[in-house]
Amino acid sequence: MINPRSSMFRPYIRVPEGMYALVQNQGRELNHTKDGMKSPVWPAGFHWAGPWTQVSHLVTKQFIVFETPVKGCKTSDNVTVNIDMCLFFRIMGDASMGEDPELVRRFVYELGPNGLEVQLRAAQDEAVRALARSVQHTEVYKLRNGTMQHNFNTGRLSVLKPEELDSETAVTEVKSLDKTSEAATNPDDPSPRQKTSYYVTEDIKKNLNAQFNTYGVQITSVAITNVRLPSTFQEQMQSRTTYLSTIKEQNMKQMNDMQLLSYKEEIDTTKLARKMMLMEEEQTGKARCAEIQKEIDMVDTDTRVIQDQIAQEMRVQCNKIAAEATLAIEQIHAETKRISSEIAFRLEMQRLDVLASLSQNPKTVVTGNGSNSLLAEMMVASQHSKVTLNVGEGSLKGLIQAS
Repeated sequence: MINPRSSMFRPYIRVPEGMYALVQNQGRELNHTKDGMKSPVWPAGFHWAGPWTQVSHLVTKQFIVFETPVKGCKTSDNVTVNIDMCLFFRIMGDASMGEDPELVRRFVYELGPNGLEVQLRAAQDEAVRALARSVQHTEVYKLRNGTMQHNFNTGRLSVLKPEELDSETAVTEVKSLDKTSEAATNPDDPSPRQKTSYYVTEDIKKNLNAQFNTYGVQITSVAITNVRLPSTFQEQMQSRTTYLSTIKEQNMKQMNDMQLLSYKEEIDTTKLARKMMLMEEEQTGKARCAEIQKEIDMVDTDTRVIQDQIAQEMRVQCNKIAAEATLAIEQIHAETKRISSEIAFRLEMQRLDVLASLSQNPKTVVTGNGSNSLLAEMMVASQHSKVTLNVGEGSLKGLIQAS
């Protein structure tokens, strides 16, 4: 907060950007009026005013860092520790953020910078000492991140859910520590230590805001910057940490060796199981192949039997067809011989008829040597009816040619 020097010879006032400005006229507060709305805070810029009007107070809108180291804090096991804490706060009263501008005037006249510093240090000192008293010296370094796994023994602080940290003015609930009732409600639910962590700095910020928001001061953040133990305890804890780290390293190495051995045994077991599986599959495959080969041999045997039956049936059929063909040929030959004999007989009868007709003709003359002439013989026979003629094949041909 700044108290600017007044000037009686300037008929105007100037308000810098980023500041809350309170204006007085001869000690009386003047409100800024715009569009019928009155506000104790004057906006930034140039304003016409009388010669006795001046800016009485300028309050920054920026965030302010407030560091308060607390020394000589006793832990629950009576070890003295030093805890450094840092606060970030701002003065409320910005109308653009929906805040009441009267908070600026209340901060200036009811609290002031000195009162804020004194009360902040006192409240923060009380909170830090209560915080230190709730833990042992072996746990104080865990306070640096502002979280714990359990709440304070004083009962003033509450357990916050992580989603409630998004709102700076969130009101947290105090959860019951009665584990019996929680187990009776739902025995499968994990304990509160497993569910949520205890946010120390958020609870301190909530308590400080509850105390200072009415005076126009908003605590935006609380951080524990440093925690210091006595040198002897630091050396003891360092030695203990080194020893525990060594033990932990050995345990991890032992666990790693056991895990490697377990992995190796598992790999060997898996390999053996795979090998047995492959052998079993191979035997199954061979048996299946033997069954398939047996079926193939049976099919081949049946095929050969069927082929032999078909070949035998074809031979029988062919022999039958050949016999029938031979019989048909013999029948054709016999029929041909019969027809030939019949034709020869008919021709002979025709020849005899011709000779007979020629022998009846008195004008028939036989020329040449008639000793072997059938016609001459027939003519003689016709004259001598008792004479029998022997007509040969050659004589018949000669007779036919002569006729």
